[in-house]
Amino acid sequence: MSEDPLVSDLKAFGLDEVEAQTYVRLARLGKARASSLSSALKINRTTTYRVLERLKQAGIVESSLSRPVSYIAVEPRKALQLLLDRHKEELKAAETKFPSILERFTRFYIPAEEAVPTKFSIFQGSEEIHRAITRMAKSADKKISMITTVKDLGKMYYSGVYEALSAAKTRGVSVQIVTEVADAPALEIVKNYDFAEARHQTESKMKMVIKDEEEVLITVSSSAEEEVALWTYSQSFASAMQAIVNNEFFTGTELAAVATALATGKPAELVRIITGEQEYTDNMLSLLASARAEVFIGFSFYPTFASPAALEVLRALAERGVKVRVLSAPSADEIDIVRRLQGTIEFRISAFQTDLQIMIVDGMEMLFSNMPVQGKSAGLNILTNLTGMVTFMHSIMADVWLDSREYILQLDQLQQSITLNSCANMVRSRMQAHGMEIEVGTKILGKSGVLHKFDIISRSTRTGSRIAVSFLAYSDPETTGTKLMESKIKLLDCEPIDLLIGLLVKGGGDASTAKLAKAVGLPILQAEDAEKLAELVFSEMEKR
Repeated sequence: MSEDPLVSDLKAFGLDEVEAQTYVRLARLGKARASSLSSALKINRTTTYRVLERLKQAGIVESSLSRPVSYIAVEPRKALQLLLDRHKEELKAAETKFPSILERFTRFYIPAEEAVPTKFSIFQGSEEIHRAITRMAKSADKKISMITTVKDLGKMYYSGVYEALSAAKTRGVSVQIVTEVADAPALEIVKNYDFAEARHQTESKMKMVIKDEEEVLITVSSSAEEEVALWTYSQSFASAMQAIVNNEFFTGTELAAVATALATGKPAELVRIITGEQEYTDNMLSLLASARAEVFIGFSFYPTFASPAALEVLRALAERGVKVRVLSAPSADEIDIVRRLQGTIEFRISAFQTDLQIMIVDGMEMLFSNMPVQGKSAGLNILTNLTGMVTFMHSIMADVWLDSREYILQLDQLQQSITLNSCANMVRSRMQAHGMEIEVGTKILGKSGVLHKFDIISRSTRTGSRIAVSFLAYSDPETTGTKLMESKIKLLDCEPIDLLIGLLVKGGGDASTAKLAKAVGLPILQAEDAEKLAELVFSEMEKR
């Protein structure tokens, strides 16, 4: 899409490319639904809704109270003034922050003529190393990450490092600590650093401190006599080391779980990597069988849960009162599974398209995989009872669940869509076999600026005009009549084209539908069988 000059000008008022395009398109149309804007702007519907919501918050787009919702562009003079006022407010806010931002820069900025070219230093002895850590904490602006020992944390408590880290946290700096908490005395030492996010991890072979992904202090030698550490200012090296610390931190165990483990004598939270299809299946069935209250499954359901064993376990769980919820994207493979479990398990259609498979049991244990398709050996499979990770994923799935539609209410429509797609594919195959031209795209830009989708677009060998085909499924007179009228609007907006409607009916259909099609001038072909309908449509295409 070539950029409209108005779109370019609107960017100066603080809108981004897509926001500007959306407002201009709405201003030209006067009123439009999100689906129409999504097609016209060639962006996905989720993004369209987000953009429209931002424009509503800015006050330059309004929505109707009717259903389905339509969106209207606010009068341009008012909209431009609102954007201008917002721009001025943002500039005032920036001016008020000027002194504090400048003060933070002065903590570490060194003029070029005074800059020290050295990027490496060696520190010997714990006192010298702790002074270096104190300096890093005092100059930190965003984040301090540490892998260290409990013994060192005890020394830092009295060396000035503790106070510097605490002050950094007060300024809004994130402080992360990874250390080994093997017993109750160690836990008490780490608890002193209550301002930091601390995690337990089996003792690392290295100790390091990273500041703002710019500076790294790494212990290169640690003997009973003397410690030696290397300090470097290297953003690339610091970023690489930060990745290591992040991995140690996020796979570590929270202190609350460590405290529980020490008090009860039971193992703390664990993260275990699973390899191999059989091991994955065994762990999945074992975890399912352990459920007492709730099982939450998403987002790729097939084929892992299509096995008789998995289906039997799910059914048994539901029968003994375990709440089983399944979030999945609709597919032909899953219809039979849903039908067999319908009524005992809650299914919902998710718009979240992903190959991830997540199973959470009782909100405490999770099986995570990015290789749900059987037979694959690559990918990441994790079994964990890590509280933070499980709670985080459970929260995401719960949010998606609330925004999703009931799966069982969509089964008939889903089956119809699959059948209609099959119909279109059969017609395309016959056309290709007979050397008939089929256009690559399935959309036509109407005179209104809206993109209209059809199942097949071809060109008449006799007249040279375009022929579009749409397949519809009969549901009831009112709904089917509405679909036909929408097809007529598409035809009028896309003229000059010929439009052919293939209607899949049951029990002979409804006479009023044929009458309506004739009244509005739509050629309609009806059949109860997909193959028969495809044959009728192909024969009509051959004539044209």
